[in-house]
Amino acid sequence: MNFKEDKIARIIRANKRLSRIESIFRSIKEGIILTDANGDILYANAAAKNILGISEDAQIFTLSKILPQIDAIELRSVCGGTASQREFEIAYPERRFIKVCMTPVDGEKEEAAIIISDLTNERISTRDKIESEKIASVLKLASGVAHELGNPINSISIHLQLALKTIAKMEESASLSRLKESVEICSQEVARLDGIIRHFLKALRPARPDFAEINPLAPLAETLKFLQNELQDLNIKLEINTENSLPSILGDTNLLKQLYFNLIKNAMEAMDLGGVIKIATSFDDNFVKIAITDSGCGIDQDEITRIFEPYFTTKTDGHGLGMMIAAEIVKSHGGSIGIDSRKNEGTTIRLSFPRKDKRIREIMAE
Repeated sequence: MNFKEDKIARIIRANKRLSRIESIFRSIKEGIILTDANGDILYANAAAKNILGISEDAQIFTLSKILPQIDAIELRSVCGGTASQREFEIAYPERRFIKVCMTPVDGEKEEAAIIISDLTNERISTRDKIESEKIASVLKLASGVAHELGNPINSISIHLQLALKTIAKMEESASLSRLKESVEICSQEVARLDGIIRHFLKALRPARPDFAEINPLAPLAETLKFLQNELQDLNIKLEINTENSLPSILGDTNLLKQLYFNLIKNAMEAMDLGGVIKIATSFDDNFVKIAITDSGCGIDQDEITRIFEPYFTTKTDGHGLGMMIAAEIVKSHGGSIGIDSRKNEGTTIRLSFPRKDKRIREIMAE
């Protein structure tokens, strides 16, 4: 028997041995792989195939093709008797975070068992919690800063008003006229600054949604009407492709108008020399979906994952809170927001809102 025949016979024996416990392996949610020191896979259960994207009819192949993070030296060390455990990220068949525990097979020479646990949901849950805590910290900080700014602004405003009253009692002169004009300008700018702070806080801390049964396109139509002249001035065309009878949702009209305004303005600012904004809708049994696509400058791939972070912005004059606020509004409606973008090709924002009946069940369950 040559080497190849001996290898095949060993694989057959291993599979016969495994057939007795395969029903148990099949029911385990963790992925299980048995491999030899050369990385040839002897067995993979259904969970492992699902996690790693191995087709059911795949032929015997090597571990390096599906888990290149495990090198030959580490595998030989495990087969020789040294257990190992690591966590890493894989991209195929989809992005996942996994934990890999490798241990030698008792009673067998140069064979290892690899147990794969999918940590994706746990990592996402942890990431969402961190993001929520980060946003809460930003809101608390913003409230404190606004409060501290409010006091001196009010004081400046009062003293400017007193200065104007004093000026009014003085004799008219060219110098006095210029002084009065300067004080009035300062008073106007202070009032404008006070308005900016108030609106800033209102945007950061939106009121609890006032839910009502609405067509999600109604506030979008009002927003587009408000921006119509500006869109024309910028030579931006609208292409709208919507379903004839879109299901209703439970939504807050004012908050949704703020959401749409932020997203449309972002799209407009991404197109310097005109372009197209496309709006498309769809729905399924659970969700109403709205996609807003622009033909603008797009976003670098390494920046997309940070786009909803507070104070992160790709604009030279942006404050980095618009997309965070948009995400909070969508979240308050029980929905989700996603982004697809390519540099110099454009960006698509995908919104998903639960249909009315689904949202009612969610609220009752809270």
